[in-house]
Amino acid sequence: MKFALASSELRAVFDAAHRYVAGESSVHELNGVVSHARTLALAAGADSAVLSVLDDWSCMINRRWNEWGLESSPITEEAFQAWLRQQLVGLGPAS
Repeated sequence: MKFALASSELRAVFDAAHRYVAGESSVHELNGVVSHARTLALAAGADSAVLSVLDDWSCMINRRWNEWGLESSPITEEAFQAWLRQQLVGLGPAS
């Protein structure tokens, strides 16, 4: 059960990232999906590697969004898109 939940939530993260790169989603939606996945992964006792990936994604989303202007090292949209594409390499198109 633990693996299935983490797998399902990670799939939702990758699907949202594919939509974002395609211009069909916003950083706000991506942030929500990643936050939700992390909450569920914590509740399910997911492996620390899964939580680490979700933490990395949260950090990069915060650097791009910079909602409150407090991010010390914000990144451009171009850099964020490049990072997302790098994360999605080998996953193929969203199904």
